[in-house]
Amino acid sequence: MLVDYHVHTLGHGECGNSLEELIPFFREASQQGLAHLGIADHTQLAPRRVVSALRQANTYFPEVELKLGLELDLSRDTEEELKLALDMPELDFVIGSVHYIGDWLFNNPALQEEFKRRDLSTVYEQYYNRLLYACGTRLVDVVGHFDLIKLFNPGIPPEGIMHYAEPVLKAIKDADLCVEINTSGLYQPVAEMYPSEEILRRCYEYRLPVTFGSDAHTPEEVGRDISLARQLAKKVGYRQVATFAKRRRIMLFF
Repeated sequence: MLVDYHVHTLGHGECGNSLEELIPFFREASQQGLAHLGIADHTQLAPRRVVSALRQANTYFPEVELKLGLELDLSRDTEEELKLALDMPELDFVIGSVHYIGDWLFNNPALQEEFKRRDLSTVYEQYYNRLLYACGTRLVDVVGHFDLIKLFNPGIPPEGIMHYAEPVLKAIKDADLCVEINTSGLYQPVAEMYPSEEILRRCYEYRLPVTFGSDAHTPEEVGRDISLARQLAKKVGYRQVATFAKRRRIMLFF
């Protein structure tokens, strides 16, 4: 079973809600053999989403089940934005992510030189502390692109990755959250999924559930390499994938 729970039909605000814009997302999901298409637009764009348009587009491809979600950035979103997003009706799942360290949008290619101006250990500590906070809020269901901080391949701190990741994994376990295997890292300089196989193996040891996401911002990216995510999950030991309905997690064999 293949699912993609990380798709942005609104992109970063440049896309809309017309059938002509939405149908290609569902068409690609069908062609990729996806059972579930999880729409996880960013919090700030939540008021712009037209659920009726998504459902209408879905009618052309009934073999794909639409799941409505959001991606919260708990390092950046305001209290008002969070409340507005979480109060939305028909919400199936919520992804929690971190994209900022202070005012630094560290995954912006135009700002990647900032890695060279900062101490790498401090950067990793700041990132994982923010991720740790996000897990502790209990506002989300899924931890998105767990080790996103590696995307520009800045190197590994001398303490090793697990020095920073381990406390977050414990927090995920305590909060009963799910970890996303996100394929978009394959198209970044680091050229591997989020999280790394090393971290994913530790996720399995903790018995943390996983789901799959492409982080698509265009129709062409929907379902991209989800089959590889499933292969990686199986290699580590997983046999089930987390799916969601009305904020309830449902484990299915894949």
